[in-house]
Amino acid sequence: MFIFLTGEVNQLAVFIGAIGIGVIMGLIPLLVGISKDQKGLGIAGFISCIIGGFLLGIFLALPVAIVFLITILVHAKKV
Repeated sequence: MFIFLTGEVNQLAVFIGAIGIGVIMGLIPLLVGISKDQKGLGIAGFISCIIGGFLLGIFLALPVAIVFLITILVHAKKV
């Protein structure tokens, strides 16, 4: 019933999953940044979430996305 992966395949699956969660979380600040005319912050948030996802998965990618989202929304109100 369960699929057990060998060492290299398991590492690749973890790597792809971590990068994938970083991309998914990074889309939040990217899309909000583009819509609020804060493209630079959106791109920075996207890249930071990918790096955070690679390092600690959703445990780092989600807080980074939230911080960038709040930063984008605050800067958008000032402009």
